[in-house]
Amino acid sequence: MNIRVIHSRGFTLIELLIALTIFAIMAALAWRGLTSMAESRAHLAAEAHQWQDLALFFRRMEDDVTHAINRPWRDKDGQLVASWQARPVLGTGSSANLELVSLKADERGVQKVGYRYRHGEIDALWWPAPDDAPAQQPDVYPLLTGVKAFALHYLANNGQWVDQWPQAGQIGALPRAVAVNLTLRAGITVYRVFALP
Repeated sequence: MNIRVIHSRGFTLIELLIALTIFAIMAALAWRGLTSMAESRAHLAAEAHQWQDLALFFRRMEDDVTHAINRPWRDKDGQLVASWQARPVLGTGSSANLELVSLKADERGVQKVGYRYRHGEIDALWWPAPDDAPAQQPDVYPLLTGVKAFALHYLANNGQWVDQWPQAGQIGALPRAVAVNLTLRAGITVYRVFALP
């Protein structure tokens, strides 16, 4: 009886090491690609969130500004104040940079609203009533963060842009338009103009 031995040849150690090396290189490339894709996705989500917040801020401000009415209010001392008060934006302090009376379409009706820039944030200020009570403080709602610079300008009846309102001789008047210029910390500058009716 003649027995034939068939030698089945397996992988040598060198072939196994080469296969493992190729697999490790491909795994490293796949990991790098996956990490890069995850970082890109997180960056895009953060940027989309920032643009969404910016759009909401401008929508809120446009609604308040375009529904502004010429209704003076009384300050804490009972003195009549022009319906539109605007101070230069400095980025510090607790007072509003812009205060106005806006006519809301909902149950709030006539409401005094304001905008304040400080410490890289823009806040909305809402008073419970147009006239200030002695100890009345506005409700503060953060609208936009990550702001590097914020400027407001107002179009006077003579066609000039000014930094504060009211101007001399225009105590009972509203500006014709409001220009908003803001720069985000990312370096993006956005300029919007809202015309008043």
